[in-house]
Amino acid sequence: MGQALEQAIAGNSTVSEKKPKDPNEKSLAEILKSCNDETQMIEKVLSRKDGLNHLLLTDTNKLMQKIADEYPQYAKMTSIGKSFEGRDINMLEITAPDSASEKATSQSLSMAPIEGEQLAQKSSKKPAIFMTGATHARELISTSINMFKAVQLIQQGVINKDKTYENFLKDNKYYFVPILNVDGVALIEQGWEKDHKILPVRKNRDPVMAAGSDSKSLAQAPPETQGVDLNRNFGVQFGDSAGHPAFVEDNWIAKADQHKDEFKVDEMIQIGDDASDAVDKKT
Repeated sequence: MGQALEQAIAGNSTVSEKKPKDPNEKSLAEILKSCNDETQMIEKVLSRKDGLNHLLLTDTNKLMQKIADEYPQYAKMTSIGKSFEGRDINMLEITAPDSASEKATSQSLSMAPIEGEQLAQKSSKKPAIFMTGATHARELISTSINMFKAVQLIQQGVINKDKTYENFLKDNKYYFVPILNVDGVALIEQGWEKDHKILPVRKNRDPVMAAGSDSKSLAQAPPETQGVDLNRNFGVQFGDSAGHPAFVEDNWIAKADQHKDEFKVDEMIQIGDDASDAVDKKT
């Protein structure tokens, strides 16, 4: 799964540009060392300063970039595509750097063809663990879980040198896409900053309706009902799950012939499903 997932990601991703660092901003290590427990870590790192106990789009991107900038040997932030409104769908990759012996093994393997179980036994490719959040924009806790696990890997495996977490990083690659529906969460962020209310936005912001859906336009529909339910639009078994034919409903499904970058993630999910099926059949 790790190699196939890497190929799927590589085909879509671009490295995010670094932004100038605020000289007065504390490092992640400084903040984490000031926390006595996980509750304080959540308050200081995974909550906004204006009363919301979650991170929104700007905050999440900033935290991912902070991790990537401060721990470049372990973390990398990339964009795996653009949303309907042109925003980056960002991903954070976290893993321990390969040791010299692992790099040598990988290089020697690339020089000679190896097939079947030999490849599985000898390849130094790490298993991949892939997490996403906010496919439905208003489900903010899913973003929090992604970022909690990402920060925990750095805190325990890099800063605190905890052996269990060091092994997690050494043995695996972690891919976090904490906000898949970036346009929907951006709308929630705008609403929160305007009047400190969370809009019940679930879908993305694509106004295009499929043939056969109702005729209500984007302009006529309130913000929380506009767009496509991304969680009903995976190419895998499209339309099998419950979806509503009306555009203004929460779980409106769009069309099977998708061309949105939000849907590219389903390739990675399908890779994971295929790998799981293969393991199930083998065992």
